[in-house]
Amino acid sequence: MKIAFTGPECSGKSTVSKALAEQFQLPWVREFAREYLEGLDRDYVTDDIITIAQHQYALWKEDTFIADTEMLVCSIWYEEKTGNRSDEIESLLQAQEFDMYFLCKPDIPWEFDELRENSNDRERLFELYKTRLDEMELPYTVIEGNMEQRATQAYDVIRNSIKNNH
Repeated sequence: MKIAFTGPECSGKSTVSKALAEQFQLPWVREFAREYLEGLDRDYVTDDIITIAQHQYALWKEDTFIADTEMLVCSIWYEEKTGNRSDEIESLLQAQEFDMYFLCKPDIPWEFDELRENSNDRERLFELYKTRLDEMELPYTVIEGNMEQRATQAYDVIRNSIKNNH
């Protein structure tokens, strides 16, 4: 089972995905962008988003894992920065294979972080994610509320999926 978390910045993707990976004792695949951007000694450029997407995709080697992020994040990020979609990122987005997606609603308080850029338009971005997931007909569940509520909602969906597949 491959599970991905997606959604705007500061919506709980890392916290909830890591907690669930621990609960289900599954490999957790971190967000490569943070590691990459922290290592840059300059401002990032749009080509860096493509590099991040390629490296993130390469991290998905296991048959079963929980991913902190996925290609839709890179796609929307690139489009927000350039007004266009990247053929490379869109190709990776079409190629990724997840059994379920959790779309994290940005209804938790914004926490400042030097790498975060969109404190004021998280709801608009959330709607972009939702629209794209719907257009691609991907299986997703919106999770919301505090971190404990999000984790419980996602846990229940995963648990029911496991039960139904056995």
